[in-house]
Amino acid sequence: MAAPAAAEVAAVGLLAGARAALGVVLGAAGPSAGGGGLRLREGLEGSAWAAGFPGAGLRGMREGARLLRWGLEPYASGRCGAPPLAIAALAPFVEAGPVGPPALALLSAAVDALSALALLRAGRALGLRGGRAWAAPAAHLLSPLSAAAAWAGATSALENCCLFWALAAALAGSPAGAALPAALAAYLGVHPLLLVLPLGLLLRCGPRAPAAAHAGYRGATARFSGLLIFWLGALMWLSSALSRGWLAAAGGLPGDGLPSLADGLRHWTARSYLAWYRLDDLSPNLGLFWYFFSEVMGPFRRYFLALMYLQPFLLLPPLALALRERPMLFLFGVSVSQSLLRPYPGAGDAAQFMALAPLVPEFALVPPVTRFAVASIFAYVYALGPLFHTLWVEAGVANANFFYSISLVSAAGHVVALSAALAAGGAAGGPAPKAKLS
Repeated sequence: MAAPAAAEVAAVGLLAGARAALGVVLGAAGPSAGGGGLRLREGLEGSAWAAGFPGAGLRGMREGARLLRWGLEPYASGRCGAPPLAIAALAPFVEAGPVGPPALALLSAAVDALSALALLRAGRALGLRGGRAWAAPAAHLLSPLSAAAAWAGATSALENCCLFWALAAALAGSPAGAALPAALAAYLGVHPLLLVLPLGLLLRCGPRAPAAAHAGYRGATARFSGLLIFWLGALMWLSSALSRGWLAAAGGLPGDGLPSLADGLRHWTARSYLAWYRLDDLSPNLGLFWYFFSEVMGPFRRYFLALMYLQPFLLLPPLALALRERPMLFLFGVSVSQSLLRPYPGAGDAAQFMALAPLVPEFALVPPVTRFAVASIFAYVYALGPLFHTLWVEAGVANANFFYSISLVSAAGHVVALSAALAAGGAAGGPAPKAKLS
């Protein structure tokens, strides 16, 4: 058993390293950012279609690390939106200097390899063997969307890695193993909190076990919930203490004395989490929010913000009721909906549910024509999206409707993918099908 496991780890590491090396080659040989090239540190980083929230990726972390080096707190410029622990942990990798690109390439390869290994373990827990177990890792490592997210330094790459490990642990029936990575994913991006309910359902009923075999899962959901709250509380406390220290070192808050722990909490959450929901930055991206809120009238802005942010939570109850006996399909559906309804989506958000698709048994019932149509839609979106953005923003030879039409096509792709999966689940009927062994 040790030899095959070592061979799998080596294969995953080689593929992840090759993809990271390709990113370095594109960064070294590509044209400059001003010419619209794909440079690793200037082009994809912070791009509208790859990196997601502008201040949460490597560009924001680099800004925060520079301000720390100058004796300021990392959020002083307003260009950093990463949580404090992410800034502190990744500062050595994102600091400017000659070791930047190699260090980032190693970090990218490590995250990719860990994500693929987690997907491989999840497939094994589902009973997949042989080439079928490698479908999900291959969908992740060979996807241009996950590659773009990794090269752009998007936090979605880390979110996906944590989610995949939480999934692997949940499929193995380990609430303690699932709680910490799930808490880390939610800490990094907030939206993965929506995926906690499907993970809890997996822990309660198991991925495919009959009702008589559920005894081993009793109480697992309660332990998972308790541990998740504990880890989230610990991460929030550590971040608040770190933020308080930064504020104190920078001279404290204007007009106040030494900052308290509550001051540190308010300071970093306002810049890391609330910045997502205030939607102050209306930079064009592949989401549905920026164009709508650039046109909506001021008195109605708060109403529509609340309405849009409630949409993923409003979808949870009907999905949970309809798919309570199909936890993997439920996880896929929530992943699609949270990717569709993010205010600042990136390539890594769509890559998440594409990597999960091979693990969903119901996808075997989706017609090949439908799978090809969904793949074609996203190929169209991520091939023409960067082009239309460049023509509009940089070249000035197009208008906003060109790029916004691409975001509408992206939304249609999400809806078609979710509809196809739900239709296949409805056609299957009865309990979730067991994974086939090969």
